[in-house]
Amino acid sequence: MPGGCFDLYDDSDGDGVFDDAVDLFRTRGCDGGIFQRGDGVTTFGAWEPGAYLVVDSSPPVGFRRAAPLAVTIAAGANVATVFHESPGVLVTTYGADTGADPLPGACYDIYTADADGVPVDYAASACDWDDGQSDGTTRSYVAPGAHVLVKSNNWSPPDGYLPTVNRPFAVAEGAVTEFDITLALVPPSTRRFGALTWDSPAFDRCNPTGQSHFYAAFTFELSGQTRIDLRATDSDSGAPILDDPYLCLYRGGFDPSAPDANLAGFDDNGGEWSDSQIAASLEPGTYVIVATSGDGDQTGTFALEVTTQSSPTPSPSPSPPGSATRRFYLSGDAQSLATYPIDDYVIISLNGVEAYRSGAVVRAPEPFAFDAAPGDTVRLVGMDVGGIYFLGPVHLVRAQDQAVLHTATIPGRTSVPGVDIFYDMTCTITADFGATCVVAVGNETPPVLTAPSDQTSDEGT
Repeated sequence: MPGGCFDLYDDSDGDGVFDDAVDLFRTRGCDGGIFQRGDGVTTFGAWEPGAYLVVDSSPPVGFRRAAPLAVTIAAGANVATVFHESPGVLVTTYGADTGADPLPGACYDIYTADADGVPVDYAASACDWDDGQSDGTTRSYVAPGAHVLVKSNNWSPPDGYLPTVNRPFAVAEGAVTEFDITLALVPPSTRRFGALTWDSPAFDRCNPTGQSHFYAAFTFELSGQTRIDLRATDSDSGAPILDDPYLCLYRGGFDPSAPDANLAGFDDNGGEWSDSQIAASLEPGTYVIVATSGDGDQTGTFALEVTTQSSPTPSPSPSPPGSATRRFYLSGDAQSLATYPIDDYVIISLNGVEAYRSGAVVRAPEPFAFDAAPGDTVRLVGMDVGGIYFLGPVHLVRAQDQAVLHTATIPGRTSVPGVDIFYDMTCTITADFGATCVVAVGNETPPVLTAPSDQTSDEGT
């Protein structure tokens, strides 16, 4: 196994046991270098006869450190020592269509997890190529305990495949944890190409700005896990691209004169670069997707892609099957360690009763977990007092299968100094333990708070 580094010590007290307070360090040797791949062999050169200890100081990426080895060098002899490296966590990735052949090129992040498998703290990242081979296996080392493997924040899944659903697992002291991940194929999607021009209809888009925004509206029958992407794209005509695409999603009709009526979601910059994306579990129905722009009077070409996929394969449920409630949680973006989209404080209420309050930035992954039944409502209210800047997504997740029921990406906003920015999302749990959510964002009229602002706490109940 290439890529390791080892330290050579005198066995100063001759007991064959490494003790860095007693044994004298002599040198370090590494396999390979910055610009040269190693061959798994580390050479220390010539040393005088005596008793030594070889210490695994830097194992290859994804492997646990081996125990020190005692060696004795005799006069005129060469000594070869074999270290047996073991991965802490070994994950083999398959594609839904690859059969028994592993799928190369996957990357994952690993977090510590709570009792429900909800990510807590970042622990490690692992990519297939970390060990110099792209063979469908990733190796990582994390401390013993409960963990959860999630999609990588820095790397996309292999082309043609969806990101992994969260996979809880446990690591035992001294043991190798092995499991498989199967990535689903990206399902067929519906794609529309269009352009906003000076002849397009205009409105003061959802989350109004007071400006005129050109738009194009598309009607779809949608249900279940759905992803909507609005991308800037070149066209054969050579027309300029739409610099800052902006998405508005409506259910129950679209009225340009009332841009926030029937609003089911909106997004700006939730995709790559300045592209927009909405990902949510939708109740069956007729939806209108409006492609528009972040700034007023922008024109240019765009591509709208709508992908509907089946729900992820369920993992063990923290709620007994058939129970009247399910576990849910609200969190910021656990992969990027972004904050909730509020700067000064967060308040969460269940069925109108305050259940959580923080007087400072709430960093993800620090999710608020709760049990709810159909008809229950959860409300997230946040404020940036003084109105300087805030951004970031907030997710409503069903813990049973890690399904993201709603994602609201809050656009970056600079407001007038001294004017409070507010964020207000209310979600109602549906009969099938899904959710319908209504979001309001603004910087003019803050929502009514449920308790005096000086009663703050940094702990959820």
